[in-house]
Amino acid sequence: MSLGYRDRILRAAGFLDGDGCFRYTPLKHREAVSGTHTIEATQKEREPLDELALLFGGAIKLFPNRKTGKSYYQWYIHGPNARGVMMMLYPFMTSRRKGQIKLALSRPWSQRVQRPRSFRRSLAGQLVKDDLVFRLAL
Repeated sequence: MSLGYRDRILRAAGFLDGDGCFRYTPLKHREAVSGTHTIEATQKEREPLDELALLFGGAIKLFPNRKTGKSYYQWYIHGPNARGVMMMLYPFMTSRRKGQIKLALSRPWSQRVQRPRSFRRSLAGQLVKDDLVFRLAL
């Protein structure tokens, strides 16, 4: 039997309530101090994290442990998407997790638009840079 969207959200809320981490990560951009929001979950098995990635987006990383030979997977999501997921899951969380989400969302976040890393090397990035140099020369 296939689960509906609401059931998948409720199952993800239960999973993240037990094994998730909702936090605010401070960042420093030049003079201004701001930050981003992050949701993380760590598991030995990848399957539950794949469901989170399909439902909410984000990325999954494999962290090998060379000493014990046991590796683990970590799913994470940052920024506006993480804030949206926090707000969506808030009503279904326990009071402990609701407190973590409230604390994280009460902090200021970065309003800066993130550009792709290759933007600086692209033609558009070069044009913006040249225009800035031209304006500074005036």
